[in-house]
Amino acid sequence: MKKVISITLVLLLLMSVCVLNTSALEYNGFKYTEDDGKAVITGYIGADTDLVIPATLGGLKVEEINDNAFYQNDSITSVTIENGIKEIGDKAFYNCTALTKVTIPDSVTELGDSAFSYCVYLTDVTLGKGVDEISNNCFSHDTRLESIVIPEGVKEIDDGAFEECTHLSSVSLPLTLEEIGKYAFAYTYNLKSIELPYYLRVIDEGAFYYNSALTEITLPPTVTSLSHYAFYGNSALESASLNEGLLTIGDLAFDGTALKSLYVPSTVVTIGSHPFGYNYSEETFEYSLKPDFEALCIEGSYGQQFCDGFGIKYSLTSIKENPPAPAPKPTEAETTAEIEILKGDVNYDGRVNEIDITLIQNHLAYLRKLEKYDLQVADFDSSGIVNVKDITQIQVKIK
Repeated sequence: MKKVISITLVLLLLMSVCVLNTSALEYNGFKYTEDDGKAVITGYIGADTDLVIPATLGGLKVEEINDNAFYQNDSITSVTIENGIKEIGDKAFYNCTALTKVTIPDSVTELGDSAFSYCVYLTDVTLGKGVDEISNNCFSHDTRLESIVIPEGVKEIDDGAFEECTHLSSVSLPLTLEEIGKYAFAYTYNLKSIELPYYLRVIDEGAFYYNSALTEITLPPTVTSLSHYAFYGNSALESASLNEGLLTIGDLAFDGTALKSLYVPSTVVTIGSHPFGYNYSEETFEYSLKPDFEALCIEGSYGQQFCDGFGIKYSLTSIKENPPAPAPKPTEAETTAEIEILKGDVNYDGRVNEIDITLIQNHLAYLRKLEKYDLQVADFDSSGIVNVKDITQIQVKIK
């Protein structure tokens, strides 16, 4: 019996130690728990308003700010996160109504969903170079935010990341960016212009939905998908330049814009409903053709077939040149992130396929001029000359 009691006491003691290791601790106003020898910040009960979040607490290394750690804090005005912290959890600073400034170090590699959402007085954000994506709704509804610089290394801006940042007027996107998510910049009413980076491939559903100040947009040569509602309701949009290599134009992509002309690239193979050239009546809930709109199409292309089928006015044209895309400059992206360019991948979409063959053929037929850097990629056999041999070898590779 005594032996059984002793074993029971030992087990109870071990359980109590485990409880102590995971129970809430506090140091300098920071609440935290210990997890595998490291501190996880779970809250703050101190009085500081200009807050420096430390990389060590109680002798333990801090690598994580937990979900909801500063949720709805209404007194913190600035946050500086020390280098060494790696993760900011979901809604970590959600609805911090007094927060005006945030500095995130290079050590942070993960931003949680809605991490800084509804911080309605946030005006100054410095993002470190460790993140490769801006998470879902990360800065959504930050209505005082006027400018943001997305660092090199970021490949994706996720769904709703800057949705309803109504005063956002300046956005700098990195060369490494490949995808802009659903409604990522929707309702950014003050964004008059944005330069889309060279390697961008996907503009997802409603990415620039109801951006009423945007006047022009140029897609880089790598974009393959322009999804539904991408520029829907952009009432000031008068100029849109679409790239050869674009495959898809989604439903209502340019509905509600001021466009009077749009070039439909020869590579487009899918076009959704009412993508351009229509007026919508809120009285009759019906669409009618714009009398002053004219599409520009390549003879025999899917774009011409689409316009013919729906009675959209168009004229035929040769391959339209976008403004020459800048040759990649030596930037920090080359050291902070790998950008793999495949031989033969002339439109830089990560694949070598028929689209690349078409672009090289157009170059050889003097319908489209490939720039110096593009020629290096098109030179599949590395002979120093772009010719039919390169096309033949690419066809062999595809097969």
